[in-house]
Amino acid sequence: MADSKTILIAEDSSVILNLTKKILELQNYKIITAKNGGEVIKQVEKQKIDAILMDLNIPVKDGMTCTREIRGHQDQEISKIPIIAVTGNANNYS
Repeated sequence: MADSKTILIAEDSSVILNLTKKILELQNYKIITAKNGGEVIKQVEKQKIDAILMDLNIPVKDGMTCTREIRGHQDQEISKIPIIAVTGNANNYS
C-alpha cells in the first residue's frame, strides 16, 4: 500500500463516513477522516493529502469555509488539493 493515494473524508455522519471509508479502502486508498472543519485544516497541514471528499454541512467550519481556507493556503501543495463537495441535503445545493 506504499503507493496508495491518501483521501481525507470530511464527514460528521458516522454511518456515511464508515460506508465511504470501507468502499475506498476496498480500492486500496489510504483514508484519513475528519468529523469537523477544524480537523480538516489540521489534517491537510499535518500530512500529504491527495484528495478530499468534503461534506458541505460539517460542524465548526462548514465545507465551503474549509474549501476557501484550503484554496487560499500559502502552501501551494495544500491549496491545489482536489476537493469534491458532497452533501446529503440536495435542497440547499442543487
